[in-house]
Amino acid sequence: MAIRNMRKYNNNNAPSAYEFKGIRKDGSTIFIDVSAIKMAYKGKDVILAFLRDITDRKLGEAALLESEAKYRSIFENAIEGIFQTTPEGRYLGINPAFAKMFGYGSPEEMIAHVTDIGGQLYVNPADRRRLREMLSGTGYIEGFETEVRRKDGTTFWISINAYCVRDGDGNLLYFEGTNTDITDRKQAQDALRKSEYALH
Repeated sequence: MAIRNMRKYNNNNAPSAYEFKGIRKDGSTIFIDVSAIKMAYKGKDVILAFLRDITDRKLGEAALLESEAKYRSIFENAIEGIFQTTPEGRYLGINPAFAKMFGYGSPEEMIAHVTDIGGQLYVNPADRRRLREMLSGTGYIEGFETEVRRKDGTTFWISINAYCVRDGDGNLLYFEGTNTDITDRKQAQDALRKSEYALH
């Protein structure tokens, strides 16, 4: 039986609490929360203990930690750029692929440098306003294309999928989504249009 977070009783008989992991008769694991107090009973010092089964809570906590670790791994290693932004135009969080896409050495550098997404990154700032209006109206947008600037001033095209994240009362908290570099596709489309125009 593994004992964890156990605290000894003190001299003023204040309650003590600890958790331990045990094994049931059938071999399964159980987590127990124990609250105990030293007291006198029929002239003798005894320990009065209250036991509570916290197995479901402990397993839930472990599952949550595992889920968070998996999400963090996906976030850090994704090929697509992943972002969270305020409606006003500041980044709350971005992954390494997103920062690299825009020519920054790290997410922290880009978050610190870009304080106005529409004004600093969008070739046409009106696209950012239009994106915000569409998201506020529908809650989700897919395949929104716009031209943006890298840190060095060069431009490229991205396709944005994004949605609104709201609290329990429906208030908008932030936008979350992904960016995909579609520059090659846009250049191919442009070359095809020029070729068709020349033929006509």
